[in-house]
Amino acid sequence: MLHSQGLFHVQEYDPQSYNNFRQNWAIEQDSSGYLYFGNSAGLIQFNGAQWRSIHLPSQEIVRSLHFNDSRMYVGGNMDFGYLVPDSLNQFQFQSLRNHVDSLSRDFSHVWHVLSNRESIFFSTYEGVFVQNKEDSITAIQSRDEFGYLFKVDGQLIVTVREEGLAWLKGIQTIHIPGSDIFADDPPYVALPLNGEILFVSRKQGFVRFDGKSFKPFNTDVKDYVNQHQIYRGIYINDSEIALATLTGGIVIINTTGEWMHTINEEYGLPTDIIYNLYLDSEQLLWAATDNGLAKIHVNDPVTRYDDRNGLGGIPLFIEEMDSRTYIGTTEGLFRATDNHRLKQVSEIQGRVYAAISLQNRLLISADTGTFAISNDSVAQIHLETFPELAVSKNGQDEVYGIHQQTIYRINIMGNHAESKSLAAIDSHIFDIYADSRDVWAAAAGRKVFRISLSDSTVQTYDVELDENLELKQIGYAANQIRLATDDGLFVFNREAERFEKDSTFADPEMVTEQVFRFEQCSENEIWFRNDRRMKKAILKNNRWEMIEDPYRGIARDEAVEVIHCHSDGSIWFGGSQALYHLSDPEWTYEHDFNTNITGLLVHNDLLVYGGYGTPKTNPRFSFSENELRFTYAAASYINPEANTYRTRLRGYEDDWSSWTNETQKDYTFIPEGTYTFEVQGRNIYNRTGTTDTFTFTVLPPWYRTVWAWIGYVVVMGLMIYTGYRVRIRSILREQRIRDDIARDLHDELSSTLSSIHFFASAIEDRNLSRDKAARFLSLISKSSNEAKEKISDIVWVIHSGNDNWENLLFRCKRFASDVLEARNITQKFVIKGYVPGKTDLRIRKNIWLIFREMITNIARHSGASEVETKVAFTDNAVIMSVSDNGKGFIPPKADENGHGLQNIADRTEQLKGSFSLKTAPGKGTLWEITIPV
Repeated sequence: MLHSQGLFHVQEYDPQSYNNFRQNWAIEQDSSGYLYFGNSAGLIQFNGAQWRSIHLPSQEIVRSLHFNDSRMYVGGNMDFGYLVPDSLNQFQFQSLRNHVDSLSRDFSHVWHVLSNRESIFFSTYEGVFVQNKEDSITAIQSRDEFGYLFKVDGQLIVTVREEGLAWLKGIQTIHIPGSDIFADDPPYVALPLNGEILFVSRKQGFVRFDGKSFKPFNTDVKDYVNQHQIYRGIYINDSEIALATLTGGIVIINTTGEWMHTINEEYGLPTDIIYNLYLDSEQLLWAATDNGLAKIHVNDPVTRYDDRNGLGGIPLFIEEMDSRTYIGTTEGLFRATDNHRLKQVSEIQGRVYAAISLQNRLLISADTGTFAISNDSVAQIHLETFPELAVSKNGQDEVYGIHQQTIYRINIMGNHAESKSLAAIDSHIFDIYADSRDVWAAAAGRKVFRISLSDSTVQTYDVELDENLELKQIGYAANQIRLATDDGLFVFNREAERFEKDSTFADPEMVTEQVFRFEQCSENEIWFRNDRRMKKAILKNNRWEMIEDPYRGIARDEAVEVIHCHSDGSIWFGGSQALYHLSDPEWTYEHDFNTNITGLLVHNDLLVYGGYGTPKTNPRFSFSENELRFTYAAASYINPEANTYRTRLRGYEDDWSSWTNETQKDYTFIPEGTYTFEVQGRNIYNRTGTTDTFTFTVLPPWYRTVWAWIGYVVVMGLMIYTGYRVRIRSILREQRIRDDIARDLHDELSSTLSSIHFFASAIEDRNLSRDKAARFLSLISKSSNEAKEKISDIVWVIHSGNDNWENLLFRCKRFASDVLEARNITQKFVIKGYVPGKTDLRIRKNIWLIFREMITNIARHSGASEVETKVAFTDNAVIMSVSDNGKGFIPPKADENGHGLQNIADRTEQLKGSFSLKTAPGKGTLWEITIPV
């Protein structure tokens, strides 16, 4: 049996915790690890992080629960059934009442639900209802009232009023001979016991049944159980049974009947009225009470002492004498008794500072002086108080103590002690240790003093710590002097004569975090209080291995003033809130547990997954719903508040997150794709639970859907086709321009070059006179210049560097100036409006040729003295007008030959523009063209 001393840890859950009625009747756990509680107002679920009420149609009392074959069965008042997931994977109640024959529906409370391989059994006073796999219900009735239903070693037993007990075989009841003793005293407990069945009733008490006869089972708890009305009973481990009573709390006995513990309201239960007990998958005992719920760590090797079992004050030391354990606290000296309580030693009052165990006595220093205890006798041996005591390791039991910054050697002579100063220390001393040669003192100011026992010389060592840090303990461990400080563990280097950081134990926290206490239990085992956690160092293969996880619950978030290695192999820890006893230092946590995704919400309020089972299909979320919250919990109930979690979203995150105590994870703006959310839980003992997963898909926004991409392809195709058409048109237009240029070259140059050829041929005639030859040479020269100008014009037009309006207008102005000045004609060139940038080749060519035609005609035929050119740009056109004050002329009729006018008209028409000519004899001439741009 693990627990020899102290109280189990009890955690109470009051009605405000689970937000429901105070009375609870049943407890059960499913395969996911969720806990269910039958309450007077319905059904409650606890997943380790949240409490949740499960809606039942009647919302009435739930008396019984039973989990079998992945299904949670519920027994209530006038109804029974099971839980099934709805469309959101939340539980809903599926009633079986309608499957009961109408003549058998008049029943009240369903007190028990049990199962065998074939059927589920619902027990009421009016009968037992049997459900087979097809949900059909058969009623087993009796002429007498049924009572409770038990299952022992696979066999079902039912109580029958006025008859006793009966085996339940199929749908038949078979009376158990000799059970008439329970005719008016039905048992409330039936458990297997060493090949027999143990029944417990309120009158007969404890009775054994060996299959043939009933015999009393002797136990010293009988009277207590009879007095407080037995109600339920279960095994809590292989050798112990917990019994629930209606007025006396919980009683624990072993299989021989020995009374081991009583857990009641004084102990820490919310009430002594216990309706049911349940042992969960981590061997925690849950109690359904009349005033909430309680969780009891009955199988945890760590028990505790506090004010409930007699402890007063904060423990400062623990020592043994005559097989008894003494605890000194800030409020007195206490002794552990055999009934899990502490008894104060009345002879020693006030604060008890220190104690050391000598060969036949216990030396104790208290506020009222120094005392010795031997054979339960307490004697004061010195009037002074020594806040710290130490005994030398030289085999002579020399004792040393501190009093007012002085270290004294204490000589004990019978019931009297004398003290003599060994050395005065100019600092407040925190702790001392004595070996065979020296006394070591850890003092304020980060100093260690070493006092020689042979000559009382004092040597001082400064420890390299920050100003705000201090020393905690000095002692001997792992064959060296070691020093616990606020900045880790130090070791004394005898060769260098200094204290150095200690990396012996291969734990970074031992070097960087506070080491408050240490205690060596054996050559291979040392205990440390490091970073507010208990750690055990084990020497294996000449290397120290640190073990921490099994001890994480000991004095959690408390200061530990003392560690004591007991002679029975157990370990005691004096915390600032309680005294802790570890009965099995080799204990490890060996249970598996699940991590469960308990919900998925969209926009933090719309539930889409309730946490039970797996959705039939992977959910698909639109991009606008891309704001998800996962909730989760670990089904480890040792200390749910200490559970931590890590998550990752496969497809989005490669690595696990850091461990945190957050029980939810939010994601927003996840790119479209299919993802799997994963979560792992870790409990207080650093044990990792299973990994739960949830796969879902985020759909792309409408502009990234398949249809959108098809649309993009279509639009892109249309754009490419349009560009292709535009390019083709551009190519065709360029082709037409090339054709026009070729035609211009042919029209403009062909006749000129032909004339040159003709004139050259004429010159070759030997009979040609000199005057005619000179004339032909003059004509060749003139024609050559004209050809040059025409070629120059065409080259200028097609050159890419001249593709803007400014260059075109500048060339026009310069041409007009050159031509008109040769005729003594003055000109004005006026530009109005915003001059745009580039112009295309076709417009540039035709405007240039039109303007040249106009100026050439004016220079040759008008006889004008003044010419004015105006170019005006509007939003969608360019207007060019050229006027002169010359003699004018009569415009030719449409059917008359006017090559110049026709060329201008043709070129204007090619540009989809308009052309006008205003002239009359003696009135001058006005040329005007409008070209859309």
